[in-house]
Amino acid sequence: MTTSALTKHLRDWLWPIIAGVALGFVVLSGDTIVPNPTDNIETQDGYRQAVNHAAPAVVSIYSRKVAETTEQDRAQAQLSRNLGLLQQDEHESTVLGSGVVIRSDGYIATNRHVIADATDILVVFADGREATAELLGDDSFSDLAVLKVELNNLHTLALEEPSEIFVGDIVLAIGNPFGVGLTVTQGIISATERLNINSGASVYLQTDAAINPGNSGGPLVNTHGELVGISTSVLGSRTEGISFAIPTSTIKYVVESIIENGRVSRGWLGISGGSLTNSLIRSLGLPTDQGLGIISVAPNGPADLAGLQAGDIIIGWGGAPLTSPALVARQVATAEAGQKLELTVWRNGASFKAELIVAEQPSE
Repeated sequence: MTTSALTKHLRDWLWPIIAGVALGFVVLSGDTIVPNPTDNIETQDGYRQAVNHAAPAVVSIYSRKVAETTEQDRAQAQLSRNLGLLQQDEHESTVLGSGVVIRSDGYIATNRHVIADATDILVVFADGREATAELLGDDSFSDLAVLKVELNNLHTLALEEPSEIFVGDIVLAIGNPFGVGLTVTQGIISATERLNINSGASVYLQTDAAINPGNSGGPLVNTHGELVGISTSVLGSRTEGISFAIPTSTIKYVVESIIENGRVSRGWLGISGGSLTNSLIRSLGLPTDQGLGIISVAPNGPADLAGLQAGDIIIGWGGAPLTSPALVARQVATAEAGQKLELTVWRNGASFKAELIVAEQPSE
């Protein structure tokens, strides 16, 4: 593809994004990032080695979708066509995201919300190559998806859990925010177990590394360039420095399930809830330092059938005190349907044992 043809091809995809930022914005950097085989990522010189290791595996993803348009949208689209800047139909929009190559034969992990309902998916690699991607499978509970492109010998980031992650560890977020080109931001791990038991991801990493529209689906790496997580969301629109990433352990389980089985099967207890504060634990007189409070119970779900109620607090797991509320979410998500779980539950100042039979997570 010639330079002029490539420019025209990308313009068709990118105009809905760059029009909202600024006319004439440079959307993709002209610099090519290639791995440096001589870099020793164990010897730090700033974070250059980590970036050199990870960045070549990062891709920009442009998803074309049918859009609900307003009168203002249609007027802007007409103006764009008059200027010769927009070729696509006015009822289409393009959503920008990022992704990470996880296998050299063309498998890419990203967020589901980046490619949901897409009619076409274009992937642009750090070395300038581009390819149309096929959606291999997605998972709404973890907000993860796997794409496949017909390219080989791609630079990858391994889906292996790095060494233990601690609050205060430095991390780098890599992606294509607002379409400005491959961008690296730096921050720390603010929390390692942000629990959302309503989600299949269950546990998130929290970071203050800058995450902006377009970063979704891009990798969060440590100072060795190892994959720590995939950037997925920020807290509201008025907050600053509170971003979340899906940890590598969840990515590995979901992605491998999609590649091998075409779907993700996960365990389900039929409860929603969250961890308790230390002050609440003390005020309730719990005999443990940790507790998982149940907010609601799904009718006829495993917890309901075992007699659990909203307001109960899980304080024990498998005959041992609960050491982390996130433990419940992680282990249930990967448990097989039919597996028995023994929980210790606190209700009205006393504890009791409850045996639950894990069910498969219902589809949406």
